[in-house]
Amino acid sequence: MGRRPASPPVRIRQIDIRGDVGVALPP
Repeated sequence: MGRRPASPPVRIRQIDIRGDVGVALPP
């Protein structure tokens, strides 16, 4: 975490999958 500071929204979306499965990445 923190390897790509240029794409912070992308990492946050991947972490959000735990709360919203299917939002960042399809099942």
